[in-house]
Amino acid sequence: MNSGESSQPDLSTLEEWVVVSMDKLQRSLARTRLALFFVTLVLIGSIAAPPLLRMARKNGVLAFGGEPTEVRAQQFVLTDADNKIRGTWGVDEAGATRFLLRDAAGVARMRISVLESGSPGMAFTDELGHGRVVLGLLPDRSSSLVLADPTGTTRVVLGLAPEKGATLVFADPSGQTKAAMGVDTDGQPTFLLAH
Repeated sequence: MNSGESSQPDLSTLEEWVVVSMDKLQRSLARTRLALFFVTLVLIGSIAAPPLLRMARKNGVLAFGGEPTEVRAQQFVLTDADNKIRGTWGVDEAGATRFLLRDAAGVARMRISVLESGSPGMAFTDELGHGRVVLGLLPDRSSSLVLADPTGTTRVVLGLAPEKGATLVFADPSGQTKAAMGVDTDGQPTFLLAH
């Protein structure tokens, strides 16, 4: 009887192996089904999403895509091919809005500003950074055009003030006024010649 029992395979070990193998097979099959499910979802999404998004945007449900209608920033910086700053557009610490363009050497050559008070102005500078031409509108509603020589000294001022009329002033190389002419608010001409 012992010899007959030893020749038969151990059924409990074989059954246990089959049960474990079936369990592994079922888990593997479940992972495969899950992976196929996600692949199917991605495929359906990639096919169906573009037409649905176009339709939603067309009907005003979604407001993205296409041309942007607004870009917001505190400052924009323009750089050249060598990554040198060639221009800036932004609001400074004093609350003024400034548009500044620089030459290849980095010198600010043109500036357009609107001060916090609302006064707009424009300045052109030379290669040394001296202001050579300045145009401005002041809070008192007066306007002026200032021309300076290469040293930065003011030599000519053309102005228009509501309370004083129109004036044209000429200065010497030291900045001292030497001649002026204008028309006052009553329409009378004025003229000044200094020695």
